[in-house]
Amino acid sequence: MNNFAQKEFNTIVAGSCILAMNAGFINVVTLAGVFSVTVSHVTGNVSRVAISIFNGDLTTFSLVTSILFSFMFGAFISGYLVGDAKFVLGKSYGYALLLESMMLFASFASLRGEYIVGEWCAAFACGLQNAMATSYSGLVVRTTHMTGIATDIGNILGQACRKDNHAEVWRLYVHVPILLSYTGGGFLGQLAYYFLREQSLLIPCIFTGVTAVIYLSLPFFASA
Repeated sequence: MNNFAQKEFNTIVAGSCILAMNAGFINVVTLAGVFSVTVSHVTGNVSRVAISIFNGDLTTFSLVTSILFSFMFGAFISGYLVGDAKFVLGKSYGYALLLESMMLFASFASLRGEYIVGEWCAAFACGLQNAMATSYSGLVVRTTHMTGIATDIGNILGQACRKDNHAEVWRLYVHVPILLSYTGGGFLGQLAYYFLREQSLLIPCIFTGVTAVIYLSLPFFASA
C-alpha cells in the first residue's frame, strides 16, 4: 500500500470510528430518555412496528413508524447532499455534518419539553449520518448500526479459520474499530445521561458542528 492509499485508508478508519462513537452516544441517550426508543436501531424498530400491529397498539405503532420515516428522510437528504458514496479524500461532507448538528440541537430543545419531535430530529440525524457511508475497495462503511459490522466480522473470521485465500482479513481493521467505537460511544452516552439527562445531546451537537466547521475551513477539503 503506497503512502496515499495508506493515508486514504487511515482517514476512512479514523473518520468512521469518530462517527460511530457519535452514533452510539446518540442512540443510548435517546433510548434512556423519556420515550425510551432507539433512533438508529432500524431492525429492532421494524420488529416493534410488527409487534404493535399484532397487539393493536396504535400509540407505539405511530411513535416507532414516525421514527423510521425520520431516519429514512435523513438518509434521503444525505443522498441529495452528498451524492456518490465512493470515497474521495477531500470530498466535502461538511454541510451534511452541519445539518446533523442543527438537528441534534433541535432534538435537545424538543426533548427538554418532552416533545416527540425531538426523537424525529435525532432519528433524522442518524439517518443522515448513516447514509454518509463510503465505499472503499468494495467495502461499504456505515456508522450508526452494527448488524452488518458484526456479521462481517464473524464471516471474515470464519473464512480465515478455514484458511480461505479469498478471506479479506484487512476488513477487520475497519470493522473492529468501528464496533468498539460505537460501544464506547454508547457507554459515554449512558454516563453523560446519568449526569446531564437530555442536555447530553448537546455533546454530539457541538462535536458535529465543530467538526463540520473545521472540515470546511481546511483548504484541502474546502476545494473538494
